[in-house]
Amino acid sequence: MNLYKAYSLIPSTRLTMDHEEDDIRIEWIVYFRDEPLPVHQILANYPQALEMHEEQSAPEYLRWIQSRVNNLLLEEEKEELELYLTEKYGMPVYFEKMIIPIDVKKLPWFRERYINSMVILHERGDPFILNSCIVGMVSPFKNFNTVHTVSDFLQEIDRQNEV
Repeated sequence: MNLYKAYSLIPSTRLTMDHEEDDIRIEWIVYFRDEPLPVHQILANYPQALEMHEEQSAPEYLRWIQSRVNNLLLEEEKEELELYLTEKYGMPVYFEKMIIPIDVKKLPWFRERYINSMVILHERGDPFILNSCIVGMVSPFKNFNTVHTVSDFLQEIDRQNEV
């Protein structure tokens, strides 16, 4: 099994407003899976996480780990995402192959409170539907709270540049 982190960057040269970083980063994650990945086989630190969960009664930590493992993309999802973004939007996507077993410190990490927008990849009536529920977690640009799709996202960047 191959697992990947995925992200795209919108370069700051496309922006005219003040922003916090050089680029807008979109972390592409699997938001929901029909069948969860076997976390206990993928994560190197799983026994310690399970022990911590049991000893300290920390269910949120174990759920966080399980969620982050399931956010990773499988090989087929990686290929689909790359094809979708490059063919439909001309948007590059970058991948980092994860070495299994994965150290918990290498899992996708983002502060939910810092993510101000989720980009949904396909719209109703979109002929190119992905087999997995993949979304983009947008950070750190703060002016995109009404964006829902890649089209909306790119149009909003262009609209803000015209203002």
